[in-house]
Amino acid sequence: DDNFATIVAAVKRGRAIYDNILSFVRFQLTTNIAAIFTILFGRLLGMPTPFTAIQVLFVNIIADGPPAVSLGVDPPKEGLMQRPPRDPKAAILSGQRLTRIISGAVLMTLITLGLLWVADREVATDVALTMTFTTFVLLQMANALAVRVPTGSVFTRHSLTNRALWISLATVVTVQVLVVEVPFLQGVFDTTSLGWARWGICVAAALAYLLLDEVRSLVERLVTRTRERRTAEAAAA
Repeated sequence: DDNFATIVAAVKRGRAIYDNILSFVRFQLTTNIAAIFTILFGRLLGMPTPFTAIQVLFVNIIADGPPAVSLGVDPPKEGLMQRPPRDPKAAILSGQRLTRIISGAVLMTLITLGLLWVADREVATDVALTMTFTTFVLLQMANALAVRVPTGSVFTRHSLTNRALWISLATVVTVQVLVVEVPFLQGVFDTTSLGWARWGICVAAALAYLLLDEVRSLVERLVTRTRERRTAEAAAA
């Protein structure tokens, strides 16, 4: 309509859509690579198989699906229009983004297998495997929050802006509780009741992922600022 404001709005919407595509891709790749690593290295290390076939389907359909879809309707991030234009020829999976994906997947794998290794020595194997399955699902929920702000803090007001995401996370967690605690579903999904203390351990593992990712993000921001400052100082000199 030859209105400059319309062009600005279109650019903002386009940038928001591009961000949401990145969040979706990062979430899906991180969780799927982590699932592969967990099963592969769990078997190579002689641990019990971390997930049964039905649990893998649950992870890929129930735990992955709703959060991934809700990331596609994320509202625009703060400072969206203050960014410089991106290179239209730049790949979606740049080296830096691939590094974040792989590091996130490795961290999820280490937390999941670490919990399985400890739990398998402290409790019955079926309980340890249920804790492993539950922890991995909760790690996916933590990852859904982390991918929205790859270079910022998840502990900000922006994390509360996507209502659809929080509804999907609450739904997945509720279904996970039912799968673990309802006798009929226990038989279907090869799970067993955990109790409050073991649920707390699983939740703590997911929170640990968020905190460690927060540290990673902080270090990355500090490195970027240091590099920018040195570049500015060199240009001034």
